[in-house]
Amino acid sequence: MTIYLHRNIYHAELTVPKDVRHLIGRRRFRKTLQTTDIKKARRKEPIIVAAWKEQIAIARGDGDSISEYARQYKEANYEGKKELEEVFQDMVADDFGKAHYSELTEEEDKKALIKYQLLTGKKIRTDILLNEWLKVWDVEPKGKDQGSRYVHKFCQKFKTTDEVNKSKLLNWCMDLINHEGLSNKTVRCILSPCRVYWEFLEMKSYVDYNPFINIKLKSKNFKTKKTQRRSFSREEICLLFHELKKNSNREPELFHMFQIGIYTGARIEEICQIKTMDVTDDSFRICDSKTRAGIRELPIHTEIQSLMKNLKSKSTNGYLISKLKSNKYGQRSAYIGKKFGRLKTNLGFDSTKVFHSIRMAVSTQLEQADVYYAIIADILGHEKRALTYDVYSDGSSMKQKVKAIEKINYF
Repeated sequence: MTIYLHRNIYHAELTVPKDVRHLIGRRRFRKTLQTTDIKKARRKEPIIVAAWKEQIAIARGDGDSISEYARQYKEANYEGKKELEEVFQDMVADDFGKAHYSELTEEEDKKALIKYQLLTGKKIRTDILLNEWLKVWDVEPKGKDQGSRYVHKFCQKFKTTDEVNKSKLLNWCMDLINHEGLSNKTVRCILSPCRVYWEFLEMKSYVDYNPFINIKLKSKNFKTKKTQRRSFSREEICLLFHELKKNSNREPELFHMFQIGIYTGARIEEICQIKTMDVTDDSFRICDSKTRAGIRELPIHTEIQSLMKNLKSKSTNGYLISKLKSNKYGQRSAYIGKKFGRLKTNLGFDSTKVFHSIRMAVSTQLEQADVYYAIIADILGHEKRALTYDVYSDGSSMKQKVKAIEKINYF
């Protein structure tokens, strides 16, 4: 039995055969399965034990020579170690009938590195199981792509597993914030998939410690250099409006999206996902939003009623703004959002002004027009802070929202 219970947590254990203990450097393998559920423990245990048995098989396959080479390496000076490392690389390549270790397949490379580690006592590359992990990592495609970039960044910083410890991780976090200008939140997002990948390495017995445990980014130690987004002023909205109108023959969808944005405060993807079936003469529904509060019905401002009616009648695919290209994640705003970014940059706006700044401009106008907080929240699709609103209220009436929306005025 390789599963046992210790302090209410299940662990895996495997005794190392006597003939290879001197090579592996321990009498038994032992690892926590990090669960109190026996069913989960039984799912994890075979993977971990299989990795241990692989190490034993490799060590046992050429045990005497590995032992002798490992002894020679340990006793050699710096130049001698370098010479032996080249010999070892040729040895592990020859095991698979290859002339050079660079010719090894991904699976052969993993096995070769176990033997190389036994010979030199060195840790293996951090990216050794990256492709395998990405295949089984169960997250949404966009999250997987982003997480993959973060873990590649981690592996470029730390080439081998022995370079990774808590102190060096914290120093890396400080570099990301102080030298790359990333926020605490972004750095935590980077660490998250790196931690999951490291746990995969641990489960596969490539590492036997977890430096990510209790890594906390305290504000007093990590000063964020994040650039705060700012609202467009009324004059800036007018500048953008006239520039987009001037280019509307070439980029009509961008102008339409902008007009809907400045009179509704809707998020860019919310606008791009509006369907004609959800648009009436006086209002429209947002059915696809990033939050629960974002699902809402909004009145159509008198300034864009004819626009909305025209877009609905000319739609060719059921979307209010038809000719938008979706990216691989199904986001219809990705490419047109970049067009807006290039346009506002060409007009001299910096990174503090983005499409979201339109949403902030709408919020500012409503607040300065003395619109009640709860009505503004219902228009913008914000969660309300007060428990009373969320639990007991059905929200603002359409009449209240119409009165508020019509207070938006730029010209």
